[in-house]
Amino acid sequence: MLVHDLQVNVAVIDQYSTNTDTIMHRKVSRIVSPGTLVDESFINFSKNNYLVAISIPPQASQGPNPDLPIGLSWIDISVGEFHVQETTMADLASDLNRVSPSEVIMSKEYQDKSEVIDWISEMANLRKYFVRYHKITYGDYKVQLKSNLQTIRKKLEDFTVREESAMNMVLSYINVNLPDRPLSLDLPQQYFSSKYLHMDSRTRDALELTERSSSGSNSTVGTLLNTIKQTVTPSGTRLLTQWIKSPILDTEEIKKRQAFTQHFGKSSTYLMRIRYQLTRLGDPIRSLQKLALKAGPSVSHLLGIGEALAEQEKLKAILVELQNEHGSKQLQNFINDFQVPIDISKEILDTLYTDPVLENARELVDEGVAHSLSDSLGSSSTAIGDYKNDAADKEQASPIFVFNVKRDHDPNLSKLHDSLEKIQKEEIELLQGVRENVAVIDPKAVVTKKDQVGRYFDVIHISCRSKMSTDIANHIDKNGEVRERKKTTLIYKPTQWSRLQESRNTIVHKIEELEKAIIENLKTAVLEKTLSIRKVNRMADFIDITSSFAVLARDNDLVCPNFVKSNYLNISEGRHPVVEIGLKTNGEMFTPNDTKLGPDGNLWVISGPNMGGKSTFLRQNALIVIMAQIGCFVPAAKANIGIVDRIFTRIGASDDIFSDLSTFMVEMIETSNILSNATSRSLAIVDEIGRGTSGREGLAISYAALVSLLQTNKCRTLFATHFGAELKKLLDTDKVSQTNVRFYRTKNSGLVSDLMRLKLQN
Repeated sequence: MLVHDLQVNVAVIDQYSTNTDTIMHRKVSRIVSPGTLVDESFINFSKNNYLVAISIPPQASQGPNPDLPIGLSWIDISVGEFHVQETTMADLASDLNRVSPSEVIMSKEYQDKSEVIDWISEMANLRKYFVRYHKITYGDYKVQLKSNLQTIRKKLEDFTVREESAMNMVLSYINVNLPDRPLSLDLPQQYFSSKYLHMDSRTRDALELTERSSSGSNSTVGTLLNTIKQTVTPSGTRLLTQWIKSPILDTEEIKKRQAFTQHFGKSSTYLMRIRYQLTRLGDPIRSLQKLALKAGPSVSHLLGIGEALAEQEKLKAILVELQNEHGSKQLQNFINDFQVPIDISKEILDTLYTDPVLENARELVDEGVAHSLSDSLGSSSTAIGDYKNDAADKEQASPIFVFNVKRDHDPNLSKLHDSLEKIQKEEIELLQGVRENVAVIDPKAVVTKKDQVGRYFDVIHISCRSKMSTDIANHIDKNGEVRERKKTTLIYKPTQWSRLQESRNTIVHKIEELEKAIIENLKTAVLEKTLSIRKVNRMADFIDITSSFAVLARDNDLVCPNFVKSNYLNISEGRHPVVEIGLKTNGEMFTPNDTKLGPDGNLWVISGPNMGGKSTFLRQNALIVIMAQIGCFVPAAKANIGIVDRIFTRIGASDDIFSDLSTFMVEMIETSNILSNATSRSLAIVDEIGRGTSGREGLAISYAALVSLLQTNKCRTLFATHFGAELKKLLDTDKVSQTNVRFYRTKNSGLVSDLMRLKLQN
């Protein structure tokens, strides 16, 4: 609650012993903050938990400057993802909205410079984030990056000053919050805005891509992500979220994604097999990061990694079968690059039990027969996360040791297990003798082994009928070996039993130490394979997403969009992907609509009554473009799309009290942003500009924006308004060329609940 709900930092203090004395020392082992969560139970494993560092140049003290270069670095410690970017102050708010950080850090030097922080906070909308200030401590943090030094140096040479500064800040902050925790991080990946479709923060919110605000709370229900998400792995879902937030401009990469989707859609049998196999992969990257950070039991993380790699190899085998049956050069190249480090998987699975083996002598003795420890495996349903020492019952407080390493893995380990089994057989024989001796006095007495009863350890516990304990004690006690006697119970520890327990404990301790050394060596071997494990997991995520697109296309009648070089947006029978799903659940059908924007007509003015579907139609086209540029098929009969570099929206009528903005001011900021930044390759969806003021003034603003979009920006524009006739009259009066303008009016069925009955008419 402190970290997740109240968003405050929490210091964790642990005790540490030293080799020089017996005094226990205490020190801060970790500072938990919203952006440095690793294995906490409230982490959403299907969502990235980013920590963002903002590097501000000294020129910021000169006052507001939209072109000021800003360094960004964001990292998800729980999975090791690491990115850097140089942006501008004007784009900082939209970049932060895209990353959606849990925590933002800035240099300590700006904490007391309110004149600088005030305008930065306003431009970047920092008040909506958890912000901390950090004094950078410089060190050789680059050793935490998983690559050779030569590769790291070459990579960092391409970083700008701001990017490297932000990177150092975030690494310094992690080093302070996670001291003595060796990180395992990807090389920072540079994010270039020029490679992605740009959307400002208001556009992302208006289109409800990954979150939807309702009644003051955020939810994924009704978002584009929730609608198209068919991924079955946590890491695949995280990558899909990134794709939706950053659609690409590279048509070759888009076509590659489309080709894989088409390939998987050719065979339902292979698609089902691939999807099933993906469900067995788990989240090995998170296990790998926990292993590096020493968070939680190493054995469970090693098993998670080993089993995932084995399942990835099976996935590769299915892809090979698919390639042999439906040949594809792209798939063959992918398979050639899909090199699973199966050797480390075999080493893990050959070394460790997939289920824990309990050294529980009491249970073994109670059964009355001797068992080999290797035959004492639990059922296959045992959860990996439950591998831990636990007490057998309330009276037995001492832990039961868990054997994790297979006894035949090491000759010395095998000998120790042989010795332990020999002792257990002697325990059984001795305990059986005690049972027979006690039965002479009380045939119904129960004799069991207890690791602890009160202050006594490794004893024989005798439960008898009331008032029989005295007779039993007199019968079996020869040399004061009855340690405690009560009305119905006795604690018995004969000398021979004590020697057996001492020998057993010594052997168990040796096994424990030997297992620790074996597991540590195995851990080192796995971490050396970090790069190859990360690479193959990213490739599995790609398969997860593209195969999910195939399922989505099959189940929802989606088509593969065609990309053209001209600035077209030609969509036949397009449908809103989110609204259509909602209607289907109620047994209704979505009425499709055509869109034909291009050089011969790039601006549509759409008018009509409220509840006629204008806003839905506008959003529909923006979402189809986003789906197309992430490589997904789209809800339409046919789609020809010229790459869109930016999407702008002016939708809705709401104020922003938190930012001290009225409804009219919000409209003007969004409109100004469109007119200032839209290019001929952009898509602008404009819904009722001027609704935040009087009708006369609203018409004037709407007309001015329309003319600017038509004559200056020349972008593809869908312009919804109630002033359709008035705008047409003004254009005619001013003799503005309307060659590229088309006027349409919605056709409403007359039912307020029938939102989708939209037909465009000349």
